[in-house]
Formats: sequence, structure tokens, C-alpha cells
Amino acid sequence: MTKCHANSNEVVQEKDSAKDMGEIQTVFQASLLLVGLFGCTGEGACPDPFTLIGGRCIYVNTTGASWDASVIACDAHGANLVIADNQEFLNQLTLHLDNKYMDKCVYITACFWTAGRKKNNSQVFEWKLFRTAKFLDEILQYKSVTEMNNWCSGQPDNWKGKEDCMELNRSNGKFLFNDLLCAHLLCSVCQFDG
Repeated sequence: MTKCHANSNEVVQEKDSAKDMGEIQTVFQASLLLVGLFGCTGEGACPDPFTLIGGRCIYVNTTGASWDASVIACDAHGANLVIADNQEFLNQLTLHLDNKYMDKCVYITACFWTAGRKKNNSQVFEWKLFRTAKFLDEILQYKSVTEMNNWCSGQPDNWKGKEDCMELNRSNGKFLFNDLLCAHLLCSVCQFDG
């Protein structure tokens, strides 16, 4: 009688090896897909076109747009407008904007839209989120933007009763908050919290 198959231990080992190779191949293909889709290259990396600044993924849109259009532009990248809610982050963001974007934005003073928006008809500004934010717990500590105490002198002033949106405005060597008519065409800073 001729032996038609190997002993059971050899068959099990071959099946295990094939299974392991299949799992490795699946993980490798999934990794390639993630890198292709999100541009991620390692721990703490940001998806393309974002840059890691102060522990957050930031993208600066240098096309002048209204606040509402800037929200849509950030949303197209899966992001919110930036939430400049603490001084350490704002300092790092300022360095980034100074080094890379001072000559690329609409106004000579270099102004950028943020997620700051007036709450209803009050004089209270809040961080307006359109997507769930990674830093939500931290943001809840700063519901009122005025608590950040980073306003330009005399701001917010609601000039002509129509300034409902908040920009980062370059003033005296640093970026400060200013309320502005939402229709102004400014650059914007997007924040991805994926």
C-alpha cells in the first residue's frame, strides 16, 4: 500500500506556516493602505498635508476665504478650524506661522481664521467644533475664549455690530485674537484630531 499523505504533525505545521504568512501579508497590505490613505509614517505622525505642531496636526490654508468657507475647507481634510486654547500651543503655532507663512497670506499683518465664533447674539466667543476633537476635554475648560486672555488691546469690540468670527492677528510680535466680520477673506489654520 502506498502512503498518500504526510504524517499529521507535518500537515499541521504546513497549515500553521501558511496561516502565519497569510496574516503577515494581510497586516502588511493594511499598513500600506493606511500609509497611502493617510500619509502616516509612524507614531505621532500627521496625515498629509498636516504638520505636527505642539502635539496637534496643523494645516495652513493660504487661500483667502470667509470663515464659513474656511470651515468647509478644513472639513474637506477631516479637520476643524484651529482651537488655540492654551498659551504653550499658541507659542508653537506662532513660531510655525512666522517661519513658514508670513509672506504667503492675504494681509500684510498675516491673519488666520480660528474656530472662535460668537455664541448666539452675545459677546461671548466659544470654540466652534464641527467634528469631534481629540482635545475636547481641554477645550471644555475654555468654553469662553476670553478666558484665554489673548485678545488684542480693546478687543473684542464687535465693530459696527457685525464681528462674529475670531482671527489670529499678528500684532507686536505675536498672534493675538481679534473679532472680525466673518465675510473677510483670510488664510486659515486647520486642526486634525483623527
